[in-house]
Amino acid sequence: QTARDHRTEALFAKGSCLIQTGREPDALMIFRQILARDLDHPLALESGLVIVDAYRREEQFALAKSLIHTLLRRRIDPRGRAQLQLRLAAIALDQGNSAQAQTVYRLAADHSDVSVRQVALNGLADVQVYLGHLQEAQRLYDRTIQALPQSGLAAYARYQVGRIVLQLGDPQTAITTFEELMKDADAGLMDDARL
Repeated sequence: QTARDHRTEALFAKGSCLIQTGREPDALMIFRQILARDLDHPLALESGLVIVDAYRREEQFALAKSLIHTLLRRRIDPRGRAQLQLRLAAIALDQGNSAQAQTVYRLAADHSDVSVRQVALNGLADVQVYLGHLQEAQRLYDRTIQALPQSGLAAYARYQVGRIVLQLGDPQTAITTFEELMKDADAGLMDDARL
């Protein structure tokens, strides 16, 4: 590898450390440097995903979509393309465009990568919750759980199932679901569904 590659890797590692220590603004500056240096570097996609997620949390949807489209124009593998498309779907749902979100999530629901598939299934279920179709949402969350039961994405799905059964008038099943989640120290309910 060239010195340039090592510098980019070192920048990425530093940005990751800054995120872990709660210094997200400093980390985002570093991830932006990586994108400015070499948009084709393998770590550019990961850097871009972190920035997109930050834009989304800040509801800066136009900036997030612009960066996603820039990254989609690069040569990336199918998993990377799916990660970007899933974020477009999440933004569409954030903006109330359930039809667009559902279309994009459906494209990834049968992806060969189980984590991509779980994010897509959770997204499809979230769309159904948004639309008020709770039983269909529960069915989709159950598919997420079945795909890889011990993942953080499955824990999110179990939590959502608990909420749904509570809304549907079955508090005892909801209590059981929540108690099971509380026993699982690695549940990761606040998982951002990062891939």
